[in-house]
Amino acid sequence: MPEQDWPDFVGAHSACFASNLEKTLENELGPDLFTKLLTETREALGIPKKSHALKNAVAIRRIIDGAAAEGKVSESLQSIVENIVSLNTPQALTC
Repeated sequence: MPEQDWPDFVGAHSACFASNLEKTLENELGPDLFTKLLTETREALGIPKKSHALKNAVAIRRIIDGAAAEGKVSESLQSIVENIVSLNTPQALTC
């Protein structure tokens, strides 16, 4: 496996994506579902530009919720949230 400057990973204290979080979400949720949910979200929120919707927390939340309703989750995002939550445990606070 060739060496990478920024390997794609989710760790206990950091995460790195091959391109960006939005592209990772698209890959993990499936391009068709992601595009469908993004289009619906842009229309519902009145966001004309895709790039603006992808940087809007409300829009991303709607996409994640819509995917969950279809039984799809982003493993990367789920791991990040679990790692953040674990930082608030008594053991993590003593580090």
